[in-house]
Amino acid sequence: MSLLQGIIIVVTAFHLFTAIRCVRTINRTAVFSSRQKNIHRVLAFLIPFIWSLIINEMTQKTPGSNEIEEKNDVSSNNWYESGIGGHTGRSI
Repeated sequence: MSLLQGIIIVVTAFHLFTAIRCVRTINRTAVFSSRQKNIHRVLAFLIPFIWSLIINEMTQKTPGSNEIEEKNDVSSNNWYESGIGGHTGRSI
């Protein structure tokens, strides 16, 4: 086996590993519709490495998103109704 064949085998194995990992990420996410998932699965194998990086970036959580407070949480004391939305709760 020549050096070139060895390099091709290593690169192909690495591509298959990253593509399979990318497909598993696509299957687990709720971001894409079923048609989009099918397209992304095919592109993960056709475009080596780059599509896997794109999918990983698209499916990552937004930094700090777990720290965002829930807006209009009725159970907290800080919640109030502005009265702008039409029904204010007052009877006429």
